[in-house]
Amino acid sequence: MKRAHLILVFLALVVIISGCINSINEKIEEKMEFREFISLDGSFSYSMPKEPKIKTENLSTVVGELPVTEYSLAHGEFAYMIYYNDYPKDVLDLVENKSEVLDVYQSVAETIKGKILSSKDISYGSYPGKEAVIEFPGGTVIFTGRTYLIDNKLYQLAVTTPIAKKDSDNIKKFFDSFKLTGR
Repeated sequence: MKRAHLILVFLALVVIISGCINSINEKIEEKMEFREFISLDGSFSYSMPKEPKIKTENLSTVVGELPVTEYSLAHGEFAYMIYYNDYPKDVLDLVENKSEVLDVYQSVAETIKGKILSSKDISYGSYPGKEAVIEFPGGTVIFTGRTYLIDNKLYQLAVTTPIAKKDSDNIKKFFDSFKLTGR
């Protein structure tokens, strides 16, 4: 009987400690400090909790091979990403509907076999943009992305996180930190 009582007390302590740890983790996440960084080419600034990995690769597109630069950071339950590439100006001049360039989210959803939960037009100042929220298969992870076409440069910002964190201030902090530097 004493042993059963000790086991119940132990289990109760585990539940209490687990709840405290989750509460502490949530408070730490809410207070996560973001640091400002400037892009390699100096054209924009952004904030992330730590310095991201940066790589440039050639991507095959309908207009040919284009170098795409990626900034990525997996931190806790969040993954932050920024991609940008320059389109040849003469090619963009031929595109009548610039929103076609921005609408990358159908292919993202198809690639991850996810479902688009929302998609809307946005802007960065006078420049057109698109925002989308995509649910990964299984419904436990969410992808939130914003894309902007600024002159001939396409910027794509994205965050993936557990669906329970979809309204986290960290997502807003990341998106709101994106600024053109004018260089």
